[in-house]
Amino acid sequence: MFTDFTQEERDERFGVPPATCWENIQAFDRYPEKLAVFKAGDVMTDLSLGSYREQVISQWKTELHDRIIPENMALIRGCKKLHDQTVYSGLDESKWVTIDALRIEIGKDTPGGKSLLSKTKEALDQGDYESASDLQLLLQKKMNELLDLYSDYKKNIL
Repeated sequence: MFTDFTQEERDERFGVPPATCWENIQAFDRYPEKLAVFKAGDVMTDLSLGSYREQVISQWKTELHDRIIPENMALIRGCKKLHDQTVYSGLDESKWVTIDALRIEIGKDTPGGKSLLSKTKEALDQGDYESASDLQLLLQKKMNELLDLYSDYKKNIL
């Protein structure tokens, strides 16, 4: 399936898979008829399904809050200005300005607002899992962008 179909073809034929744990667990609410399969023959009860749901959410929250966010902050801190002011091109400075702005957007609270990492932590702490899920996706996108830009920037440093 993964070699014969592109991602777009798989999404069209089989549906778009959930991108976060929260999106996945929302299937409990969206497809109650599918839960009937688990409940058939008293294999699982509402109590056990509810317990499973709470455990999955707790594990996702802990993973995002206590591992993914700190690891992303460490990566952000590792993106340092490398070009020497005496030996650089305007391109180096231009790339660094873009990288630094992205670093700040993702990881640094300012008088103008909270960083993406802070917003994600705050949503998790408040139990706003819908927002936390959306922020997680945005965080993944922004981190990929940052790491790609930084890799490109490093390649031009002497």
